[in-house]
Amino acid sequence: GFSVVQTDNNGKYSLTPHQDAWYIFYSIPADCDVNINSKGQPHFFTKYEPERFDYNFTVVRTSGGKQDSFSLFCFADPQCSSESNRNRFQRESVPHFKAHAAAKGVPCYGVTLGDIVSSGDSSNTNPQMPHMCEHMAKDKVGFPVFQTMGNHDYGNDSSLTYEEAMALFRNDLLWMYGSTYEDENGETVRTVTDMSTYA
Repeated sequence: GFSVVQTDNNGKYSLTPHQDAWYIFYSIPADCDVNINSKGQPHFFTKYEPERFDYNFTVVRTSGGKQDSFSLFCFADPQCSSESNRNRFQRESVPHFKAHAAAKGVPCYGVTLGDIVSSGDSSNTNPQMPHMCEHMAKDKVGFPVFQTMGNHDYGNDSSLTYEEAMALFRNDLLWMYGSTYEDENGETVRTVTDMSTYA
């Protein structure tokens, strides 16, 4: 993000959004649940609209209080480029994640490390995004999965400028997953991910 502010004791805040801001989002407190949207993805943001002035968020305290420990599953470059790839991800990886999470005995979270699909100079695999979104829904893997954008998630035109690639990316990934900037505030541990550099 561009600007960061802290709420007061009553949860109130004031923020001047940057002109390039896409979302207003909040750091998830250590004693609160991760809100999940209708697609099974973490929901801790709302789309920025220049004409709108109030952005209110509702958080729910975890039943067990502050989470002093958790397990983080890192999905390193799934790079699903075809129906066969994503079906294998669904058939092999998803049950594996869910089984391991169930055995942990602590809250679990996941994060992709970019390259959800595998677009390159000669191929555009971004149409696989909706399917990958579905496969990584909380009810499928057993825990919330936060997304990080990788260079293979922009599309297949290497001649694009960063700004042009980002504009395309908004249409391919952001409408499914929402913000690709994550911040889970565990107080003693803060997990932050950001989009990887377009190259």
